[in-house]
Amino acid sequence: MKRIYFLLMVLLVLIYCACDVFAFQGEPKDFRGIAWGTNINELSGMINIRYFDGGSMNCERKNDPLRIGNADIKEITYAFYNNMFGALVIRFDGYNNFIELKTVLFNNYGPGDADTERLSFPSFKWSGENIIITIDCDKKSGRGTLIYNYKPLAKKRDGL
Repeated sequence: MKRIYFLLMVLLVLIYCACDVFAFQGEPKDFRGIAWGTNINELSGMINIRYFDGGSMNCERKNDPLRIGNADIKEITYAFYNNMFGALVIRFDGYNNFIELKTVLFNNYGPGDADTERLSFPSFKWSGENIIITIDCDKKSGRGTLIYNYKPLAKKRDGL
């Protein structure tokens, strides 16, 4: 009986550890003070830049600093679905900015899952309970994107 209890405990620990593998440390609850799922009507300083069919819109934030860590950012686009904050697209130029952003992400969330098949276009991904973060950069052009996607809202948007 003790042996069965011990094996059950070991199995539970292994299951717990395996589940933890799919999350990442410090999953963000917000971006620059805006919690995921916040209604745009509760925010000030948002400037609508584009509407899409299906209830989506992209906005920029007035006076948003175009810097993360030591990286210079080209633009930050806040994406809303049915007026709820659900995604973020950060565009940057320069491979050095990619390295700086990757360092910030690694420091905040741990090592990401690397896409090793595209060596000329490095890419990393962090997938948490509520957030998926991806970063990539084209080494040749130096253009890159950092994307935060709020899973609960993405599922509604995509009809899942």
